[in-house]
Amino acid sequence: MCSLYFGGGFAPLSLLGLFFRGTPAFSSMPLSAITVIVPVRNGEKTIERCIKSIEEQSHPVFELIVIDDASTDMTPALLGELWGKYGNMRIFGNSVNLGKAASINKVLDSVQTPLTAIVDADTFLGEEYFFRVLKAFYKEDVVGVSGTVLPSDMGNVVEGSRLIEYLHGQFTYKTLQDKINAVFVLPGCCSVWRTEWLRKNKIPTDTVVEDLDLSWEAQIRGNKIAFVPDGVCYTEEPDSLSGFARQTNRWFSWRPILKKHWKDLTSRMKVLIIWMLAESIGYLVWLAVTIYLFLSGQFLSGLLMFLIDIAIMASVSVKEGKKLGVPLKDVFSSLPRYYFLRIPTAFLFWKSFIKPKRSGW
Repeated sequence: MCSLYFGGGFAPLSLLGLFFRGTPAFSSMPLSAITVIVPVRNGEKTIERCIKSIEEQSHPVFELIVIDDASTDMTPALLGELWGKYGNMRIFGNSVNLGKAASINKVLDSVQTPLTAIVDADTFLGEEYFFRVLKAFYKEDVVGVSGTVLPSDMGNVVEGSRLIEYLHGQFTYKTLQDKINAVFVLPGCCSVWRTEWLRKNKIPTDTVVEDLDLSWEAQIRGNKIAFVPDGVCYTEEPDSLSGFARQTNRWFSWRPILKKHWKDLTSRMKVLIIWMLAESIGYLVWLAVTIYLFLSGQFLSGLLMFLIDIAIMASVSVKEGKKLGVPLKDVFSSLPRYYFLRIPTAFLFWKSFIKPKRSGW
């Protein structure tokens, strides 16, 4: 679950996050040994790129564990070839499709290092990802950490939309959440956990949004999770609008988790959730007012409302994209794509929130 900008929220309300920068990467922190777990199902197009990025980390990986969850494509053959190339790689195979969470839980007892990273097979890491994010564990009460997520390519409308969504959401919402110790989610595409804590608590298997469930569990139990913006990973986005709809439906199907944990959430988390829901409603109000102004002939007023919103989105995206080396042309070419999918995203948010998806890889 990488998206932080739920339902096309109202941009001006999120600007507090610009005053913070997430958990600092303390250079004095000794780096710990880490094992990486990669669950994969039918990942023939991306698994080699994923594994290569893990093996080429500037902070060496002690062991790489790949779990083939009953793939029906060429993934098993590719893994056989890669196993011969990397000496620290172990492969587990499921005879039947267990799903991501159950597959990870199955191998946790074999992890020998203090830290465990979970990386999706369609995600690859910036060269210094672990070097940067592991330093957040300098605080003993931090049990989980993640960095910035960006699209791995920029060829279609979904990837462009996601770029703006990620740049805005992670550098406004998530930095603020980190500062108040109420991080909504560590994205499932790439996060790092203390092994003993993860082994004790396991990945939840009763939801399609297991990363959100796990993130809330950690904070309910009095621990902290952290966001380190300087560590960057890249994830593959859907290559079609139907794929976008399926992915978004899964990400936004978190109402069952809200019901499961609400009474135990901290007051900060409750305020955060109410705020995020209010922003999603605020966007619908903003949209209705803007449309009304245009239809009633108040063209300049409607245009002003739209220009204020797009100015905020553009300025935040340009500012944060520059820090991460995202080309300016990619940011500006992505803005129209983002606005093209903004209304469908808001619709999918409420559809999924009211009638959530409850199963599936």
